[in-house]
Amino acid sequence: MMRKLGILILIMSLVLTACSFPIAIEDKSIISLVGFDKKEDKIQVTALIQNPKVVGRTQQGGKGPEERPVAILKTEGNTIDHAVHWSSNFVPRHIDWNHVQIVIVGEKLARSGLQPVLDFLQRQPEAASIPYLFVAKKREARDIIEKSLKFTDPPTMILEETVLPAVEHNNLRELRVYEILNELNSYLSDLTIPGIFMGSTDNYQTAGGHETYQISNELGVLRNGKLVGWLDKEASAGFLWIEEDRWDHAVQLRLKDKKAYVNHDITSNESQKHITFSNHKIEKVLIQLHITSKISEISGNDFKLDHAFFNAMEKGMNNFVKERVEKAVKLSQQYKTDIFGLGYEVRKMNQSYWEANKNRWKQEIYPNLPVEVQVQSIIENTGEIVELLETRQETK
Repeated sequence: MMRKLGILILIMSLVLTACSFPIAIEDKSIISLVGFDKKEDKIQVTALIQNPKVVGRTQQGGKGPEERPVAILKTEGNTIDHAVHWSSNFVPRHIDWNHVQIVIVGEKLARSGLQPVLDFLQRQPEAASIPYLFVAKKREARDIIEKSLKFTDPPTMILEETVLPAVEHNNLRELRVYEILNELNSYLSDLTIPGIFMGSTDNYQTAGGHETYQISNELGVLRNGKLVGWLDKEASAGFLWIEEDRWDHAVQLRLKDKKAYVNHDITSNESQKHITFSNHKIEKVLIQLHITSKISEISGNDFKLDHAFFNAMEKGMNNFVKERVEKAVKLSQQYKTDIFGLGYEVRKMNQSYWEANKNRWKQEIYPNLPVEVQVQSIIENTGEIVELLETRQETK
């Protein structure tokens, strides 16, 4: 009896530990990029699968046979789960989600709702912390991913050298899957999402001069998990100004009356939101921005660097930022999307008002809020510059 029990325990131990054996890297289908599209009543899944052996040789500078570093997995189904399950019929290796860096959703699917994508990703433990989620602006995700086959460099290198610097340059925050899930049905605020496309650039060329991943300077606007529209370039910049995400940025202004171009390096950017209540109603929303900058370059002729010149530059910066912020506010109200989180401010300031009106907030109240934008910009060290110039003039 004890012998049989011992054998049974041994068998159970083997069964329970078998699933924990590590899978060799050559037995994995490592996905670095995955896209989802809506095609009629089907969901299409397109994945960029790396060949670990070839990628390893490429990154080490070795030359191997004519195997490519990547392959494209294309499948479809009634649901994402169905499509991925069907792919196991022709992908012999274990699909590894641990190295997914980017998820791309086609615009058509994004407009119908991100919920199917998010539902699938949240069930993948490794995919919950995927750092970047983009919408393929005016196209399918599959189209973008298929063009990746033209790359001779490994896809991770392309992503690191094109997409990630572009995200950092535009100060786009990481939009992780769990963050979208948390905000999906929130009464308090809505999300923006960056667009991605394939295009050529003079700043980075792949071998053969192929197109590369490009980040759109227009942000998509989500309402309840659905893409409802896009902020254009100016409105997107205005949104980022309010969110204090434009501090590490350079701005070039043209002063027409001074016939000069001035480059500003933004050193700090702070925004504040104030809401005034009267008779149990919101009387006004005031958005204030305080910006400091340093002059990095001035070009042009027929102008004098004096206090009047610097005052004109500060006024020009005020107008530059204010126009963009006002445009962002106007478009967000048209889309009925509280991308600025004013709902949070209302609830924090007046809990009773919020509880009474939260169900009407996005559809009725937010689109009609009276919003005033005030911008105060300061150029640092202008006094020192003027004094230095005056001293030089006196010594001539």
